[in-house]
Amino acid sequence: MTYYKSGCLYWREGFQIGDARKAHTKLGTLLNTGYLSAYLKGTAYQVHRLIWCYFYGQINSQLDHVNGVRTDNRIKNLRPASQQQNSWNSKNKNPKTGFRGVYKLSGEKGKKKFWAMILLKNKKRKSLGVFLTAKEASLVYEKHLKSKRGEWVRN
Repeated sequence: MTYYKSGCLYWREGFQIGDARKAHTKLGTLLNTGYLSAYLKGTAYQVHRLIWCYFYGQINSQLDHVNGVRTDNRIKNLRPASQQQNSWNSKNKNPKTGFRGVYKLSGEKGKKKFWAMILLKNKKRKSLGVFLTAKEASLVYEKHLKSKRGEWVRN
């Protein structure tokens, strides 16, 4: 039905249903979510889940793209993850500072200060300090995350 090569699934020769599926063409359509999706036997699947199944024989409900690129479906870039671990590896940044976990503080007129902060499970905040630049605050924030979350932190 399909074969894997360099992070992509392709239709096998001899498996053609209509004109849409031609042998040796890539499987999948890019969705507005950034993931590739494909129909197999009338059911829609995300392509990275199919690739995981191709290698390991099961479709996991949660998979993480290690580098955060949703179309990079090389098997070495996929790993099982909990929903929490998957969110830890997200690239969400504060639009006002350009860094995760970094917020502007209103200080003296013309002087900017930045606060590095962690949100805890109970929705409370933990301050990691106040810094003169957003970059300094970001480095402290990322170091803290790395010590707590290990491999699940994206730089």
